[in-house]
Amino acid sequence: MVSSICWQIATKNLEPYVLSPHIEERIYNGFPGPADEARIAAFHDARWEDRFAIVQRIEDERLRWFGLRLIYFEARSVLPEPARVEVERYLTEQMAGDGSGCLTFDQAMAETERELGEAAGSDDLLVHYRSFLQDRRARFDAYRATLMA
Repeated sequence: MVSSICWQIATKNLEPYVLSPHIEERIYNGFPGPADEARIAAFHDARWEDRFAIVQRIEDERLRWFGLRLIYFEARSVLPEPARVEVERYLTEQMAGDGSGCLTFDQAMAETERELGEAAGSDDLLVHYRSFLQDRRARFDAYRATLMA
């Protein structure tokens, strides 16, 4: 009873906590329950072909997305087409986004240009990296157009 009253007093004037729209920034917003902990252990012990079924049963949205992304990056051929496309849409939106969740192409290019401007002399590594980013961005934009069509 006393602890409940203390909690009410302590939190009375606090601003409500707004969850980030980015899964990566919500990693510390709580802990998985015992059922999800068991599913996580089963996920890591399972073959890639069996992991998607386990991920679908995970209740915690954060863990479900991390599991999907892990399968996508390590064995995307085992993902059903709709799940693969869902992950690709999420990742492409992040890379083209406003930069509030991860490094975007625009941010990477701006940082590369800034570094090149500050470099004393020619920095071949940064010049090659800028070319890589430009090529990757063109391929990304083309692929993103097919996803959004």
